Amino acid sequence: GNLLDVLTSAAVPREQRVNVSKRVRDLNVSDWALIMRAFHNWPFKPTVRQLVSSLLMSLICIHCRIYT
Repeated sequence: GNLLDVLTSAAVPREQRVNVSKRVRDLNVSDWALIMRAFHNWPFKPTVRQLVSSLLMSLICIHCRIYT
C-alpha cells in the first residue's frame, strides 16, 4: 500500500493515525514521530541515494531557471 494508508487506515489504532488534512506547519511532534515511523517501516521507501539524487536534480533545475 501507499504511505497514506499506513498513516490513516482504520486498521491502525486511532492514537497511531495522523490527520492528513492538517497543514504541515500544524503537525506536532507526535505527528512527525508517527510519520517517521511509518516511513521507516514502509517497504517502498526510497534509498538515501535516491533521495540525494532527487535533491541534487531539483537544485540543478532551480539553478538553471535562475541563471538562464
